[in-house]
Amino acid sequence: MQDKSYGVVPEQGAVQILYEDPEIVVVNKPARMLVHPAGRTEHGTLANYLAYYFQQKKEVLTIRPLHRLDRDTTGCVVFAKKAEIQSALERQLKQGQFKRIYWALVPGRVEPPAGEIELPLGPDDFKPNRRTVKEQGERAVTRYRTLKTEIIPDLSLEVSLLELDLITGKTHQIRVHLAHIGHPVLGDRMYGKPFPLISRQALHARTVSFIHPASGQKVTFQAPWPEDLQKIINLDEKNN
Repeated sequence: MQDKSYGVVPEQGAVQILYEDPEIVVVNKPARMLVHPAGRTEHGTLANYLAYYFQQKKEVLTIRPLHRLDRDTTGCVVFAKKAEIQSALERQLKQGQFKRIYWALVPGRVEPPAGEIELPLGPDDFKPNRRTVKEQGERAVTRYRTLKTEIIPDLSLEVSLLELDLITGKTHQIRVHLAHIGHPVLGDRMYGKPFPLISRQALHARTVSFIHPASGQKVTFQAPWPEDLQKIINLDEKNN
């Protein structure tokens, strides 16, 4: 069935396309932007800007994000161009075939340097919009490994870059899990504290991988390391 509307109001704005074909589009979301209108935020979202992008191409496509990122988290977001593609990818999400890898900067050296955090999560009974570790919560599993650890001379602070594999995908899962083990994401004002070198949480959706519904082949897409995080830990993208 042909789409008849975008589902959101098209608005002119910058969109960084990482990949596009007739079935999907993968976008690099910047910080301080919602993926899709929610609550009181109806404009200025990635979905609004993507609708305008399609409008300029004379294509009418309902905006279908497969997953969300927090407002201040950067990186890969996948959108389906067709309803049947959305359904196929949603099945992969439920079955664990749709994989998301995040990178995060945290204070200190994480010991052990690699491991698995399995702690149930649920709503915080005392602080709205927050999640917390609670015995009666939903199962949540995060695997991590340390990619590098550096000392920031100006602050005499050790900072580690972690790679995180979401085995489950609960709201704020990475942020709550890392805070619970004593290594909150740098700059995370909700679960940690402000950090002088960054004005947001240092969390980046580095890669997404899944089976492309049209080709049946596994595909992987990667979002570049953001400039504000590059100032904290410099990465040679050619070797990462």
